[in-house]
Formats: sequence, structure tokens, C-alpha cells
Amino acid sequence: MKRSVILLIHFSLWALLYSIALLITNFVMDIAQPEYGVVPTDVIFPIAFYLIIIFACPFYIFYALFPKLINGKSKVQWNLLALGLIISIPLILLWLDNQAFIFSNYIKSLALILLPTLFGVLFRSFFMWIEQNNLRIQLEKLSFESELAQLRLQINPHFLFNTLNNIDSLIADQPKKASDLLLKLSDIMRYMLYEAGVSKVNLDKEVEYLENFVFLQKQRFKDKESINFSVVGKVGSIEIPPMLLIPFVENTFKHYSPVGENCGIDIRVQIGENKVKLCCQNSYDSNDSSKDKWSGIGLKTVKRRLGLIYKDDYGLKITRKDNTYTVNLTIPSYDN
Repeated sequence: MKRSVILLIHFSLWALLYSIALLITNFVMDIAQPEYGVVPTDVIFPIAFYLIIIFACPFYIFYALFPKLINGKSKVQWNLLALGLIISIPLILLWLDNQAFIFSNYIKSLALILLPTLFGVLFRSFFMWIEQNNLRIQLEKLSFESELAQLRLQINPHFLFNTLNNIDSLIADQPKKASDLLLKLSDIMRYMLYEAGVSKVNLDKEVEYLENFVFLQKQRFKDKESINFSVVGKVGSIEIPPMLLIPFVENTFKHYSPVGENCGIDIRVQIGENKVKLCCQNSYDSNDSSKDKWSGIGLKTVKRRLGLIYKDDYGLKITRKDNTYTVNLTIPSYDN
């Protein structure tokens, strides 16, 4: 929901509540002091405004705190803070009001504070529900683009041609190796066609897919020792969205050039506490303008997918320095 719409809803809400407060204040004072006749507006307006301020404070305090109470990394601390505010706000209001008017005792004050507190929580829950629903719709729309991207990868003519050509050249002299390459190609196609059609897969499946992809790509290089793939840490039962890492790995091979002293490709998957890191590094020719260093639509699509899945809870850093292109991706990990 747009910010302007949210602000309009808030403004309309408090305008309505202020009108109701005016009517209630006029009605109560008319009953309490009928001898004065019509209550002056310079008395009614400040009292009604005072009531709105009193109710708005706990409303917006818990409107702001509610996401942290249920999703924050320190939920216990935030809930203790919320409890402290619920207990202390009535005391503050009693002190400000000097035990006059509506806040004549603590119990009444606490009861009246709980109402806007609950209303603020419900109001924020409503907006969070709308946000989650909009996110779901965006993910559904993005799924079509992701399917197209996966389809392009599945039938990548360069990758398939190079792999099949390598297998064909080995059939006569090295049939065992040709058979191994064919099995790995089969595993890759099986994963893309049958296993990657879900929202999440085990990280070991994704890593195995990357390992097979790197192994097949390595066959077209004379200096195979310059191509490194490693996994650090225990995969365990961690799950991630399928085909999330392959665009970065594919891009590494796509834009590799054997230039510089430390030319080569290095791909590392690091599994740490509550996070998974992917580091892809390759040498490239900075003077070769024919190679697009993965800007434009491809990178925007990947960033959009990461943003929709993890929001701000991920890190992506791309650097180019001394003919070396480096991508560092960090995503949170969740056990099954």
C-alpha cells in the first residue's frame, strides 16, 4: 500500500475520532454541569484535543512496536519494554493530569490505555496483512519471469553445445569419462526440470547442482587447476529457494577472461551460523567492451527476487578491481 494512502487513512481516522470526542465531551459536560447551558467551544475543543493526544500516544507507540514484538531478533526485550510502557503510561498520565478529570485513578487509566493500545496493534496488523498479501501477489507475478529465466538457462545453447561437444570428443578414447560427464549433465537437467519446481530445496541439492555445473564447465578449459569450487561448513538441513545461486556462478564463467597474474575462477560456498555466503571471483579483461559485466535486466531480476524473498535481510556486493570481478552474496539460512 502506498504511503500516501496510509497517511490518508490515519488522518481520516483521527479526524473521525476527534469529531466523536467533541460530541462526547459536549454531552458529558452538559450532563455534569447543566446550569451553564451551552458549553463554550473554547472549553470543549481543548478537552477533546487533550483526549485525542492521550489516546494517540499509546496507539502509535504500539503501532510502531508491534512488528518488533512478533518478528524482532530480540523479542523478549521488546515485549518487556512493551509491558513496562503499559504499566508506566497510566502513571505518567495521572501525574500530568494531577488526578483530575477522567484519569481519577490508576485502574481507570490502565483500562483506558489498553483500548488504544489494542487498537494500535490491530491497526498495524491490518497493514501488515495487506503488505504480506501484496508481497504474495508480487511473488506470483515474478514466478512467471523466474520460469522464463530458468527456461533460458535450461536450454542455454552455449552450455549444452560445449558439454555435448566435450562428451562427443571423449567417447572414442575415454568412454568412461564421457559416461561420467553425461551422467552429470543428466543430473543437472533432472534437478532443473523436476526438483527445482518448489519454493525451497535442501542446500545440499543446490550445492550438488553447482558442483556438477562447475565440473562440466571446467572441461572446456586447458588449465583446469585455475577453476576452483569449494564448500566450507556443514550443509545440514538448511533450505534455500531453488536456482538462487546459479545465476552468479553462470555469470562467473560467462565473463571470465584469462588475463592478469592471478587469472582463474574461484567459487566458494560458506555455511555459517544462520547465514550462507557465496563468493564468486573471476578474472576479466577490463578493456573488452564486448562483454557485459552483468548489468541491466539480468542483475535487476536477481536483485528483485532477493528483495522479495529476504527484503533487507541479505547482502549483495559486486566489485571490479585489478581485472578481477567479485560477487559476494549473503543470505539467511533456515533449518528444515
